[in-house]
Amino acid sequence: LLLGTEKYWITSEDVFTKLGYQWNWIEDIDPRLLDKYTIGSEINYTNRHPNFTLVKYADDSKVYRLEADSTDAAKQVKRHIKDEKAFKSLKYRWDRIVTLPAAESYATGDQLTSQ
Repeated sequence: LLLGTEKYWITSEDVFTKLGYQWNWIEDIDPRLLDKYTIGSEINYTNRHPNFTLVKYADDSKVYRLEADSTDAAKQVKRHIKDEKAFKSLKYRWDRIVTLPAAESYATGDQLTSQ
């Protein structure tokens, strides 16, 4: 999984599917591109999502990016991406948004706007 500047190893098929990732999201890439990412931690949990994951809730059209809380790096916040212009300026893909269950909640951080 490539997020931000890091690459993460997802430890099992069960973890992959429980986190809401789709098999058609997997793409072959040039190893030279992969080498540009630093090695992140293994993902062997399903109770939260890694930082920089794009998420939304089924009953809400807002899209968020998860990040470390600026006041406590051990916590995460969700930052609403203001609009389509901001989404496109951040070079995100509409087909790579994870729909979260209502029980998985994050504190709200500052809104993300165009860069």
